[in-house]
Amino acid sequence: MNELVDAADEKMLTKTIARYSRVELLCLDELGHMELDRRGAELLFQVITERDERDFHRDRFK
Repeated sequence: MNELVDAADEKMLTKTIARYSRVELLCLDELGHMELDRRGAELLFQVITERDERDFHRDRFK
């Protein structure tokens, strides 16, 4: 989460999200034990949404 917030602050969010979108499996271990603020939650949602859209388009055009 911190990496996403830092990337947003440094105007590198698009690049960071793209990196997370390229990996085949994204493990979110210990997420239930973390305290998420609204910004962190929104950035994580953005990563998950990007991955979901990528997978939808990839599977749709196989």
